[in-house]
Amino acid sequence: MAAPFVTPAEAPRPLRWIPILGGALTALLGALLIFVPGRTVTVFAVLAGIGLCLAGVFDVLWGLRAHAPRAQRVGLVLVGLLSLVTGALVIARPENSVRFVATVVGIYLIVVGVAAVVLGLAGVRRDASVARGVVGVLAGVVLLGWPHIALGVAAVIVGVVFLAIGVAELWFGLKWEPL
Repeated sequence: MAAPFVTPAEAPRPLRWIPILGGALTALLGALLIFVPGRTVTVFAVLAGIGLCLAGVFDVLWGLRAHAPRAQRVGLVLVGLLSLVTGALVIARPENSVRFVATVVGIYLIVVGVAAVVLGLAGVRRDASVARGVVGVLAGVVLLGWPHIALGVAAVIVGVVFLAIGVAELWFGLKWEPL
């Protein structure tokens, strides 16, 4: 879940590509999860895993920027690494059950959602980060709490989260104000 915590005017303009590319790819994966008919567990797992790995790469890139407060940088790098591990785990075992994928992604969404809320309360983009975190926690709780979740329902829940995050990141990147 790419989660920049500085205002567009505070971030260096050369970093603009991170939320634009990350947002566009995340939104595309979300749309595929929602609208691709005839999903299989493997397709669901691979698309979700790719989305998590992309989020991890963009979180790490965003966390490595030098001008951000140290706590935000460390938090984003840790969230990014968690995203990469979670995505790799889901991709490595795509034949596992919907329950497995929903559990792994649900745990990820809750952990990252809580991190977004905590880091957001300390940052200047408080409302966006807290809202993003709450959506992640709620989606994670639904994925974990639904014992016999159907493939289509799980794919739509994860797809909606990816689509919302992607659109928010894309908007953030396009709204960037020059320094």
